[in-house]
Amino acid sequence: MEENGGAILTNTKVDKVVIEDHEVKGVIAKNERIESDKVIVAIPCQQIFTILDENRFPAEFVEKAKNIIPTCGVSIDFIVSEPVIDISGMIVSEKPPILGIPTSNIDPTIAPEGKQLATFLLVIPKEKFEEKRNLEIDRLERLVYKMFPRLKEKILWTHKLKLSMVDGAAPLCNQTRKDRIPIKAPIKGLFFAGDSYAAPRGGGDIAWHSA
Repeated sequence: MEENGGAILTNTKVDKVVIEDHEVKGVIAKNERIESDKVIVAIPCQQIFTILDENRFPAEFVEKAKNIIPTCGVSIDFIVSEPVIDISGMIVSEKPPILGIPTSNIDPTIAPEGKQLATFLLVIPKEKFEEKRNLEIDRLERLVYKMFPRLKEKILWTHKLKLSMVDGAAPLCNQTRKDRIPIKAPIKGLFFAGDSYAAPRGGGDIAWHSA
């Protein structure tokens, strides 16, 4: 699609960012080289070396990018035959770490008329994700029904997700802004955007500020 002198390519996977003489020269996509002197890579930092040659970056940069720990978790969407939850804000539990929001209370148009949609997330430490994800998704469901006893009898369906990455950088004391890789790469013309880079705040706010 042509727009304002440029082109927007949809459904086009970038296979490689072309770097020559310590400068960005473009990207390879669908076996075609697209020339550019500026490239913004907007995938999580842990995955950037699927399209970048790590040998062109300092060892410290590579190690930091690969070892940023993401937030992992399990999530359930609940669609309910009638409104059961009368809260319009975030529902938070510290132990266990659960976040929930009845999204259709904020925007009724995202659920069928008269129905209710709510989403809950249980955070799991990365090192326990593979081992615990199946048990924890069952646990999350039980806990939500315990919090809202009428929910179970009104359920139409649930949608369950096991998420190996929720946020690109978990909010840990050793993963503050100064600990993440910078938005401007040590390669001329190469930039990063997303929620795992060195921008202010946490979670999705990192992505916003990096952009």
